Amino acid sequence: MVELLGTLRKQAVEFNSRQPPTVVHLESRQLRAQLADAHARDQQLARRLAESITIGGERGVRPTRSLNLAIHTYGHGDRPDRRAAVYAWPLGEPADVQIRYVSDDSIESAEALYESAFGTGADTADLYCAMLPEVLASLLGFEVNEIEVVD
Repeated sequence: MVELLGTLRKQAVEFNSRQPPTVVHLESRQLRAQLADAHARDQQLARRLAESITIGGERGVRPTRSLNLAIHTYGHGDRPDRRAAVYAWPLGEPADVQIRYVSDDSIESAEALYESAFGTGADTADLYCAMLPEVLASLLGFEVNEIEVVD
């Protein structure tokens, strides 16, 4: 099964390398729609995998996850590739995708950015932080060179 997944990934990378980049808009409604579609698809795949194979010594239905994304907007507005972003997958419905934009210039860590966006004590399950293009590519199921981020 692992070899099959590796082969499928290699074929997808080869196919995608010949395609034009997918445009990712930062306007909140469009971005939320793209992320919600990808997140629902990923959660459905995760459920199928959990029901079909043993992962971490467990098999069967696992709780679904929602998606919270915080984007740091401090800095040059014309350089979305230089913005930081952080996301987490708290327990919840896959359709629950929240995006928050934070412009506070005093934020110094991923945890502080996430807390500023979603409040103190917010669920930080699987917290991940990187530059915005890397985060969006990961959440949408692409490699960084397969997307074009536009305002």
